[in-house]
Amino acid sequence: MSMGVVASSPGARAVKQRRYSSVTAMTMCLAAKAQLAGYPRLVYCCDFLATDDYSSYEDVSKYDVISAELMALFSGPITAGTELLRLYRKRLAGVAITDDNIFALLQSPMEEFRKRVSERKTESPPQSVDLLIFGFVEAAPRIFYIGQQHELQEHPMYCAIGSGAQAALPILDWRGLSSMSRLDEVVYAAYEAKRIAEAGPPVGKKITLVAFMEPNGPSDFRLTVIPFDDLHYLAEAFETFGPKPLTPDWCLPGRITGAVARSNLESTTSDSKSPLPSPE
Repeated sequence: MSMGVVASSPGARAVKQRRYSSVTAMTMCLAAKAQLAGYPRLVYCCDFLATDDYSSYEDVSKYDVISAELMALFSGPITAGTELLRLYRKRLAGVAITDDNIFALLQSPMEEFRKRVSERKTESPPQSVDLLIFGFVEAAPRIFYIGQQHELQEHPMYCAIGSGAQAALPILDWRGLSSMSRLDEVVYAAYEAKRIAEAGPPVGKKITLVAFMEPNGPSDFRLTVIPFDDLHYLAEAFETFGPKPLTPDWCLPGRITGAVARSNLESTTSDSKSPLPSPE
């Protein structure tokens, strides 16, 4: 993997703990296909919010390079997510990923993780962890989802995981993204979806990561992270193109809502007729 513009995550740290959390996963991670001058790109966006048994943190890096071709983002408890990413890195190390073997390769580490968790003695069932896996396989963009309680699925255009996914996905749907959408458009849509998701179930607001990938040969990729100092361009676009509050003076015509000025109530009432036919 080669790196383009890379911004280090302010204060990002790995939390090393061995217990597993029963706290609901609070995060938003997404990946989407795009193109630049006809060449494929993959955009991804996430927050840095994660939990353990005792607290939540907004400085946890939840993404990792798991092979020469693929990256992954996790949703779920910190220790579970980091352990699962480690299993994927170990399984995919030195393996050439192809169209023929990718499904088997991506299922194997999750099966091992499920077995490990089932053999552990815990007072309560551990919170499950989900993975969003994406990259270039034989130079073609691919996006996959797999969960501790969900089988491997491939998504044709985009995918989101975490508590913020239920808010983010409708925005991506509304934007009408496709694999041929412009890189700039998809980068903005990913940022917009994350911003809107912040208003719903807990999604981290302190740090937003927006980045994109491009193939760099048949079994490698180049990663470009949009510097945190440049996110203001996306924030400004959100102010222009994102949802707007209604102005206080906007309203529907009174004939629709029945809200009329008291001085006009009598004339409006006498002029109003029911749209329903008379029973006679």
